[in-house]
Amino acid sequence: MRVLVVDDEPNIRRTLRVALEAMGHEAAEAASGAEALRQVERRPCDVALVDLRLGAESGLDLLEALIEQAPRLAVVVITAHASVDTAVAAMRRGAFDYLPKPFTPALVRAVLDAGRPGPAGFRDRVHRPGRPRPRGGARGRPGGPRPGRQARPGPGQQGRAEPTRPS
Repeated sequence: MRVLVVDDEPNIRRTLRVALEAMGHEAAEAASGAEALRQVERRPCDVALVDLRLGAESGLDLLEALIEQAPRLAVVVITAHASVDTAVAAMRRGAFDYLPKPFTPALVRAVLDAGRPGPAGFRDRVHRPGRPRPRGGARGRPGGPRPGRQARPGPGQQGRAEPTRPS
């Protein structure tokens, strides 16, 4: 999978690139929105990891520009300034996922693996505003407890109530 890392911090770009390459992905770096758009135009990517704040630039504006240029590109917003508002804004603008910093390579792998099933991987699961979201949410997980886990009883509940029998 070809992944573009867009962050204004050189150490973040380098660390992510090394981790992605260790996972077997091809990784490229961009320090700005303009550089990211040029790279995607020259060589299409499957995924872009885009920082929310790129110096004076907005990662959300870049998200929209990348999707306009490459509609099947899966954009994952990464940020050290995570909030519910920015997560909602990113998803509404078409982000595939949202990762607050700091994150581990295992979490990056999980997000990338979420798009692997199917012949086109991420491209089959990318949500765009105005289209129905695929079942299971952005990461493709079905609702309910994870396999092998049971739902926990809510507060004040000891477990499932036994059915009552009519007298």
